[in-house]
Amino acid sequence: MKHAFLIGTLSVILVVLIYRTTGQIYHNFYDDAGITMRVAQNFAEHGVLSFNVSERIDSSTSFLFTVILAGAYKIGFTDIELVSGILNLLSLFAIAFFVYLCVFKITGKIWLAYPLALIDSLHGIVSGWAITGMDAVPFYL
Repeated sequence: MKHAFLIGTLSVILVVLIYRTTGQIYHNFYDDAGITMRVAQNFAEHGVLSFNVSERIDSSTSFLFTVILAGAYKIGFTDIELVSGILNLLSLFAIAFFVYLCVFKITGKIWLAYPLALIDSLHGIVSGWAITGMDAVPFYL
């Protein structure tokens, strides 16, 4: 279990180090992430699941992630970008953690579980989405 915790932590640290100079951590999110965050804010403030309050159309990619962000906003965590970033980095941790546990449980080999967990969590799409607030990472598990 301590190895799984270590590999999860290592994955998050590596992703933050890789992206630290890109301006992507906590800023400059992809357009889908920005849309989801605005819809979440509108839902928390006005009860409307829409990008523009006056338009009654669903415009976010993930209903569940939008509701989670709206709930966080509603209880006082108004920096939705930070909340999204934290949720995604926690999800990245969980991906590495569970991949390690699964590979180790199946093979019994630490030397195989470590690299596979790192490869999975550091994959460009997963790490890139995690660092840019995308709503897909928590559901990648």
